[in-house]
Amino acid sequence: MHKSTQEKEFNIFDLFILILSCYILISLFVSALVQLTEETQVLLNYIDNAICVIFLIDFFHSKYPR
Repeated sequence: MHKSTQEKEFNIFDLFILILSCYILISLFVSALVQLTEETQVLLNYIDNAICVIFLIDFFHSKYPR
């Protein structure tokens, strides 16, 4: 029997997205509370942008499945 789209199983990619989401929240929290060096801010911005691209890919993959 096929599962409906509402009963999607939790897989490794979903766990990966969850971990990235937690990282983003922790990163935002730390950068708001702690004065970071310019180099660290640049590094965190690059990481944040890369994660945003992953989120965008995940959005389009779930919105327009093959």
